[in-house]
Amino acid sequence: MTRSETQLGHGRSGSEMMGRTDVLSNDDDRPFAEIRKNIQDILRIIVTHRWAFFVPFCTVATAAFLMSLYYPRTYRATTIFERRNDPIVVNLPNAAGAASFQYFRSTMQRDLTSPEYMVDTIDRMKLTESFEKNEDGTLTAASLARRSSLARGLGSHVSVSTSSPSAHLDIVHLTYTGPDPQMGCKLLDEVKRTYIRRTMIWIHDFLKQQRDYVADQLAEAKTILNGSRRFATQMRMDHPYINPSDPGSITTGISQLEMERRELQRRKRDYDTSKGELHQLLATVGPAPVGPTLPTDDTPVMVEYVSDMTVELVKDLDDIDKQIANLRNINRMTDQHPQVQSLIKARHRVNDELNHQREQDQTVVVTSGAIEAGQSSSIQRLNAPASPWHAERNRLKVQLASLETKIKDIDLSLEKTDASLKHLYDAKNGIFQHQEVMEEATSAVSKAQSRRRELDSMIAKIDPAIEAIENGRLLQFTEGEAARGSSIPVNPKSTTILLLAILAGVAAGAVFVVLAEIFDHVYRSSAHVAKSLGLPILDAIDEIVTSQDRRRRLLGHTVLAPLMVSAFLFITGFAGAMAYLSIQKPWTYEKLRTVPLKTLQYFTIHKATTSDSELVAMVDLQDKL
Repeated sequence: MTRSETQLGHGRSGSEMMGRTDVLSNDDDRPFAEIRKNIQDILRIIVTHRWAFFVPFCTVATAAFLMSLYYPRTYRATTIFERRNDPIVVNLPNAAGAASFQYFRSTMQRDLTSPEYMVDTIDRMKLTESFEKNEDGTLTAASLARRSSLARGLGSHVSVSTSSPSAHLDIVHLTYTGPDPQMGCKLLDEVKRTYIRRTMIWIHDFLKQQRDYVADQLAEAKTILNGSRRFATQMRMDHPYINPSDPGSITTGISQLEMERRELQRRKRDYDTSKGELHQLLATVGPAPVGPTLPTDDTPVMVEYVSDMTVELVKDLDDIDKQIANLRNINRMTDQHPQVQSLIKARHRVNDELNHQREQDQTVVVTSGAIEAGQSSSIQRLNAPASPWHAERNRLKVQLASLETKIKDIDLSLEKTDASLKHLYDAKNGIFQHQEVMEEATSAVSKAQSRRRELDSMIAKIDPAIEAIENGRLLQFTEGEAARGSSIPVNPKSTTILLLAILAGVAAGAVFVVLAEIFDHVYRSSAHVAKSLGLPILDAIDEIVTSQDRRRRLLGHTVLAPLMVSAFLFITGFAGAMAYLSIQKPWTYEKLRTVPLKTLQYFTIHKATTSDSELVAMVDLQDKL
């Protein structure tokens, strides 16, 4: 403030000051008067020190815009692919659970971003072609470390998320967030293909290993099953009377054999009684012949004629009795069994036919020549002359011989029955010990059979899975569309850069305004002077402005100030526009960046061309001279 302004302040009338004091006192009574007063003071200070605010504001905002050009950009690219469970995988046994759909759900994120998968990805993207290599074409140790570091870095920029519309369908979302927009799409597409390829190869190898393992287990199970069967068969042969599933069968067998033995003993007693009766009857039928008398001439003799039919019937009767005995002793059939009943009926029928045939046989008289002619097989010569009771004695002898045969068969059946009973009693006495062993043998066979069926089932399920994976099925993938990315970065945002730059400029302007106000010692009003001196101002003299001052002020207000404002605003606006274009329209920003370089190249080339033309002209001139 000039001295004239100070004098003008001192020259104001006291009445004017009193009126202003009244106005201020009235303003103090209004609501928010203090806030309004503070705002007015702030605005007054800003207007007073407007250059201290404007210049730092533009400078700091421009610097913020320029710095944002070098702030790292973050770009984003996304892609999706589907993974669908195959019905064959659903039916895979638990032994192949490492190839199950749930397993791939749990390991997918780890596999997609693992260093191993990423190394394979960057190799297929040919990002390591420029790396240093050995003479044999392999990467050096430093190159391997560099490749591993690159794989980890790229893997950290890839994120994985999934959504599962159903239990057998996954939609996998891959997102790249990094500084290179061109790298993002290529990386995601290659990561997707690498995961699908390696997963299918891994499943195929795993199922092959599973099948080999199960095949070895199946061969071992077959060996165990054969051994268990042989042991169980040997136990059944050694202990034929023990049935682990029905321990009471021994008691039932003993009861049947006891009944059969009693039946045999009863029949033997009946046969013994019949034998005794026949002996008594034979003793009562006439005297027995004293000695043999066989005529040597053709003297007629009395003989008993036995036909061939009678002999055949006696043989059939004996065969039937033997069959009945075998069924009773060997097969343990009772007389109530249908087969035994049919044989008993056949025996009665044959016995009736035999009795009828014997009644038809007649006593004939033949000569010794007839006997010599070959009838000895059907003619029984008696040792005594013919007598009335001779035929009856012969018949009784035949019956006695039949009874003797039956008694012998019954004795054999009794021996077999007693032997069977002995075995059954021995088995009954050792049933607990032998039954436990047989139960273990039977259980071992059952377990071995169950294990074999289980392994066969696993083989039957793994083989179709291997065939499916070789045909490109099993775990089904749908790659979907190629990865999509934008050249506009997701971070930082243009609005964020703009707001931060403006805030930084405002903060810098506010700081400089505060500093200017603190270090400002100029009195700008009479009130300020009165307050500083503590004395009332009686009058104030206005500033004396000369024509030179007016010209200087006019030049400053109309020329210099607009030029400075325009220059600062242009620089700030240009920096802000470049910052905005670098984010929202990077292709336009790149074109603008190359304009100065192209201009410089143009002038450089033009200057070089001009120099060359001048040099050529000088050479021509020298040639002419």
